Amino acid sequence: MNLEELQIQKAEIFNLLQGFIELHRKALTEEESSLHLDKCRKDILICFNDLCTLNNMMITHDGEVREMIKLLKESRQYLSSLIKSEKKLVEKISSWENDKIDITSFENVNNSDPTAIEVPSTYRGYLNQYISLVGANNTTLSSATPTSSSEKDELIDKDDLNNEIIVSGLNDSSSNAQSHQLLSSITLLNKAQENAQSDIASLQQLLANYQKDYAFIKKELRIQSSKIRNKTDQLYKKVEKIYRKKVQILESIGFTIPQEHSNSLTQKLVNFTTGSSSISNLSLEDMTQLNTHSIEFIDVKLEYFQSQLVENKENAKMYVDNRDSWLQCIEYVTALENDLRRKLREADLQDSERISKIISTISITIEDLHILLRQNTDKLIQKLIIEEKSTLQRACEVLSNEELQFSTSSPLKLSSSESKRNSSPPFLLVNKSQTIAGLSDQNIFSSKINDAFELDSFKSAEKNTKND
Repeated sequence: MNLEELQIQKAEIFNLLQGFIELHRKALTEEESSLHLDKCRKDILICFNDLCTLNNMMITHDGEVREMIKLLKESRQYLSSLIKSEKKLVEKISSWENDKIDITSFENVNNSDPTAIEVPSTYRGYLNQYISLVGANNTTLSSATPTSSSEKDELIDKDDLNNEIIVSGLNDSSSNAQSHQLLSSITLLNKAQENAQSDIASLQQLLANYQKDYAFIKKELRIQSSKIRNKTDQLYKKVEKIYRKKVQILESIGFTIPQEHSNSLTQKLVNFTTGSSSISNLSLEDMTQLNTHSIEFIDVKLEYFQSQLVENKENAKMYVDNRDSWLQCIEYVTALENDLRRKLREADLQDSERISKIISTISITIEDLHILLRQNTDKLIQKLIIEEKSTLQRACEVLSNEELQFSTSSPLKLSSSESKRNSSPPFLLVNKSQTIAGLSDQNIFSSKINDAFELDSFKSAEKNTKND
C-alpha cells in the first residue's frame, strides 16, 4: 500500500471512529441503543488498533515522504525561476506592443519651418495680360456669360459671324485696331495655355514624387512593423513554452489544472501569437492566478509532508496509549460487570446491603477510570473515558437513592408471584429513566444467571412468609 492510499485509509478510519464515538454516547444514554454498547466498544478498540497499524506503516514510508519533500522543493524552485522568466517576457511583450516614442524627441525634425517647394506659375502673367487687354467683362469670367447649352450654341454662331466680319474687314483701316487686339489676345492665350500645360506637367511630376514617397513610407512601415511582430511572436512562443513546462511540473506533484482553464489559456496563447488578442488578459488574469495558486499548493503540500515526518513518530506513542487505555477501560468495565453478577448472586444479603456493595464496587471502578483519565491527554480517549465514568457516577446516584429508600422503609414481604415479577434488583430497573449504561438485565445477566437469582429470591421470600 503506497503512502497516498495509507493517508486515505487513515482519514476513513478517523471518520469511522468519530461515528462510533457518537454511537457510544447514545448507547450510554439511550435505552434503545444500549444493546449495541459492547459491540460499539469493540469497534472503537479496532479503530484505535488500526490507527496504530497504519501509523507504523506510514513511518516505514518516511523515505518516500522525504523524496516527495525533495521533489516539492525542487519543483518550487524551478517553478519560481520559470515564473520570474515569464514575468520578464511579459514585460518585454508589453514594452514592444504598448510603448511609444514621442515624436518631439527628434529635435532635428522642425515642422514649424517646412521645406519650401517652388510651384511654377509661368502662365499667370500671360493670362492676366489677356484679361487686361479684353476686359474681364468680355470674358467667361463675367456674370453675364451664358451657361446653358442653347446659349453656348448661339454664342458660337455669333463668334463665327464676327470672325467672318473681321476677316472681310481686314483691309478696312477702321478695324485695324480691333484686329490687332484680337490677334494679341490669341497670342496671349496660346502662350498662357502652353505655359499652363507646362506648369501642370511640373505639378504632376511633383505629385508623382509625393506618391512615390508615400508608397516608400508605407512599405518601410510595413517592414518595420513586421520586425516588431516577429520579436513579439518569438516572445509569445517562449511564454507558451514556459507555460507547458509549468503544467508538466504541476502535474508531476499532483496539481491538475482544470481542463476548461487549460484550454482557455492555450487558446489565448495561440491568439496572441497570431495577433488576435492582447497580453493584459494573459498576464494579469490567467498567469498571475495560476502562478499564485501553484506556489500556494506546493507550500501547503510541503508543510503537510514535513509535518508527517514529525507527527507520525510523535503520534505512534499516542495511538498506542489510546489503544491501551481504551482496552484498560473496557477491562475495568467488564470486571465491574462480572463483579456485579457475583454480588447479585449473593442471596443471603439484604437488598440494602447488596446495593451498598454494588455502589462500593462501582466507586472503585470510577476511581480506576479517574486515574486512567489523568494518564491521557488525547481528547478522543478522554471523551470516551469521561462518558463511561459519568455513566457509572449517575448509576451510583440512582443506587444511593434506592439504598436510602430500603433503609427507611419496612421490610418488604413478597409473594411468590411478586417475587418473580421483581426478581431483578431495583437499580437495574432504573434503566428505564436514565442510565446505568451496560447495567441492564440484557447485558449483565445471562438467562441462566437471571433464573438462578429469581429462584434464590423466591426461596428467601417463601422463608420469610413462613416465619411470619
